[in-house]
Amino acid sequence: MLEHLNRVNDVYEKLNIECSALATLFRETFGAVAILNKKAVPAPYRNLFRQIAAEESILQMINGSSLDDLGHFLSNPCRAQVTKLVTIPALYQVLQLDSDIEPLIPVAQWLHERASRTLRGLSVEVLRLDDPRSKLNSEDPGSDWKL
Repeated sequence: MLEHLNRVNDVYEKLNIECSALATLFRETFGAVAILNKKAVPAPYRNLFRQIAAEESILQMINGSSLDDLGHFLSNPCRAQVTKLVTIPALYQVLQLDSDIEPLIPVAQWLHERASRTLRGLSVEVLRLDDPRSKLNSEDPGSDWKL
């Protein structure tokens, strides 16, 4: 058990550098108090932390359209808006478990920032299909593309 608690503390310290709310959630879910209370870790929490731990999965967890949904939720983060996050099952399921979503708002904000940063890093050029500069909207008579 001591080894487990040491690992939890190590992960907590690393998460705390990224997002203190996420670190606190991790310690509450996997730490000493949860063990002493013989509280089993709910599957949605295990799933959320697994997806967060897998660096490459942020865009599997939160793609472009679900990032928009998360942004809409964060513009008015309340229980009534949680259904906007159905496109992000790992976060949605955790929010469904708790009656108080307030401690999870900073985690959602951190996820939004992380996914936005990753998408920006992968984007070469952002043009809408109807943008006149888009090759897909070309007036070129040889173009096969129609909008």
